[in-house]
Amino acid sequence: QALVPEHAPGRGPCARSMGREVGVARKLGPMNLWPFRLLVLHAAMQVAAQPAEHPQCRDPLFETHWAGKNDIQTLNEYPHVKTNLKMCPAFNQRASCCHQTFESEQGKYFTFWRRSFEEIFLRLNQHREAVIGSLPATLPRTDKEQYEVALDSYKKLFDLKPQTRCFTKLLTYAAGMMCFACRPEWFHYAVVAGQPTSVESVIRVRLARSVCLALWSECEDFGLAAVALTAAVRDSSVARRAPRPVVNLDMFASQQALCDWMHDQVALHPFKLPTAEDHQLELWEPLVQAESDARSGAEASGLEQEVAAEEAAAAAQPEAGRRLEVRKELDVLAEGGASGFDVAWRPPPGLPPDLLGGTR
Repeated sequence: QALVPEHAPGRGPCARSMGREVGVARKLGPMNLWPFRLLVLHAAMQVAAQPAEHPQCRDPLFETHWAGKNDIQTLNEYPHVKTNLKMCPAFNQRASCCHQTFESEQGKYFTFWRRSFEEIFLRLNQHREAVIGSLPATLPRTDKEQYEVALDSYKKLFDLKPQTRCFTKLLTYAAGMMCFACRPEWFHYAVVAGQPTSVESVIRVRLARSVCLALWSECEDFGLAAVALTAAVRDSSVARRAPRPVVNLDMFASQQALCDWMHDQVALHPFKLPTAEDHQLELWEPLVQAESDARSGAEASGLEQEVAAEEAAAAAQPEAGRRLEVRKELDVLAEGGASGFDVAWRPPPGLPPDLLGGTR
């Protein structure tokens, strides 16, 4: 009994009970060890059965797919060891929340993000064609030059090489978030608000700092072309008169704007599908962000936002400090790169071949 003090720090009632059983077993002798072993096994099972402060396999980001539903494939109720995962093979031979039949759901939502990114280029081309159709028969020289600059800016934005580099990386990010559903210890990577016993919400996913750097390394050229196009459309009277709405590209204006946009749209809403209203408007929300949202995201650094989010969570929930003791950062690009999702970018069908620079 002296080996396991009754009030030792960090000892629960089950651990103290096990300690008493150890002391008793030493008095029983070798012939009577089987009853003792059964008691130790019982105590160990009691400890294992204690609920975690955050339930495993119940990440609020994937709440629609928690275990217990019959109409869709769901996550495991508890972590299980699998060996046949194809979309997230890094979680094979380890306890995870995923199973093979759930991969159909992961594939569905990954396809949504691919279609969402493709929609950017389809709407850009619709606006480009509307600009061409708005050209009057006669036009002052200055307006004609600005019109030609706008069309040239479109061609540079559609250039295949920077487009492929950037959007392959964005798809890799989305694939990483699909596999994040497999993590039982999701709460180590998240800033969480709310009560574990009632309703929780993830207000920020802690991403490795290298993620933003890698995103911008692959998207900077595309971002420069996006900024140039935005300026050219703004300066052209013909482009401003086009009947199609201008496509907002502010999320590509800077490294921080892109990083914040991907976090707020993809990381915080990995399992999201377009609504009927989005289809009617020919927009896939969460793809389109208002200028004010993109600019406000660019004004604050990711670190400042994370600190503010954690302070807000701590203020709203007194126990938040305890829950944030274990902090890890998710390298979502490494997770996506190790996945089985097809992250290679291909321009969507329907774009004029002569608009795409390079070889398809």
